[in-house]
Amino acid sequence: MRCPSRCLLLLTLAGCAGAPPPVDALAELTAATDVADAVQFHSDAEPIDAAVLPAQLTLEQATRMALMHDPRLQQALAAVRGAEASADQARRWPNPVLDVMIRFPDAGGQSRIEAGLAAELVAILQTPARARAADQRLRRACAEAVAVALAVVSETAEHHATLQALASELPLLAARAETARQLTGFAERRQQAGEGSQLEVLELAALHLQVDLELARRQREQQVVRLRLLRLLGAPSTEAEWQPAPAAAPVIAALPLPALVEAALAGRPEAAAARCELAARGEQVALADWSPFAASTLGARTERDHGWFSGPQLAVPLPVFDGGAPARAGADAELVAARHRGTEVARSIVEEVRSAVAALAAARAGVLRVETELLPLQRQRRAFAEAALRQGHGESLALLLAEQDLRAAELQYVALQRDVALAGIGLQRAVGGAGVLRRVAEGGDNSAVRR
Repeated sequence: MRCPSRCLLLLTLAGCAGAPPPVDALAELTAATDVADAVQFHSDAEPIDAAVLPAQLTLEQATRMALMHDPRLQQALAAVRGAEASADQARRWPNPVLDVMIRFPDAGGQSRIEAGLAAELVAILQTPARARAADQRLRRACAEAVAVALAVVSETAEHHATLQALASELPLLAARAETARQLTGFAERRQQAGEGSQLEVLELAALHLQVDLELARRQREQQVVRLRLLRLLGAPSTEAEWQPAPAAAPVIAALPLPALVEAALAGRPEAAAARCELAARGEQVALADWSPFAASTLGARTERDHGWFSGPQLAVPLPVFDGGAPARAGADAELVAARHRGTEVARSIVEEVRSAVAALAAARAGVLRVETELLPLQRQRRAFAEAALRQGHGESLALLLAEQDLRAAELQYVALQRDVALAGIGLQRAVGGAGVLRRVAEGGDNSAVRR
């Protein structure tokens, strides 16, 4: 049995069109989060409690533990592995099909043998475009993994900062509650002595109740945030005593808004994923042009009747009923949708950056005013009230009220410091991570980040 050499060569070539592009998801995670060697892919699921917490948990330790143990990130890395396999599969030709038929004559005589070897012609011709589309989906999966990592880092930093603020607020609230209790008792004694009014007693009793309720609410918030952070760290069932280590808010220089927006549009993984999706949809439009001829085959056929006959064989559908217009229209519609999704993502990024910059500026301005104006004023008021009481010209009520207002100002100061920390974390997330923000501050080029 013989077949033309060119047909055999075409049908027996290994169907691989090069290797997928080198995409290092772990390196991109490190570049975005500025945390090296924290993420590893685990093929087996971790136990519910996979981490052991130190007595004092720093933000760096919390971030590293969250990146190591967060199952959402592992799912995203598994999706990258799947996209790598799909990119490899897209480069392989479909296996050729061998069919053999033996025909036996009814009245005796020699049987007839037919054998054919055929491969899907259009699938072979589409291999480069399918590979390019799969490569873009691989890059999109990598960008989505980076987005998950940045979300994990932001959530961890926000919970850690909240616990730090609550650790400072709770003693101040307890002191304010004690002062409110003293004020209420003092007002009751004044009323019993005929020097005060029932209205004064009711006002201070209401203040005492409000402070107690606020203290209980903050204690409950502390418990909820601790449990959320434990889940992120991979130790949701731990009962060990631990505290967030004190840490300063991230120092973020005042950077020009256009530079931040440009860096975010280039560095945000969501923007990179939208660009990759758009490129993949473009390749799908090119592939849709081949849809009427999807069943085309090219191969060789051999028959034996009274002798052997061999030759090439080509089967091509005639586009009589389906000229491919619906497939092209569908691919075009998906391409248009991808363009609009890209615009939506870009606009959202610009909004998030501008909102984060405004929030950070407002929080910093509030901290500055409380630090330089309100706190000195309340401390001066308390000092005057205490001095007047010692000289016999003042009342204990005035001193207690000054003390109460000073505690309230200190609580406001802690809350604004918390707002500064959260706004800084939000800005880091809005521009695409601490790594991108650092490169902007250093004047680095982010134009090539996660294309």
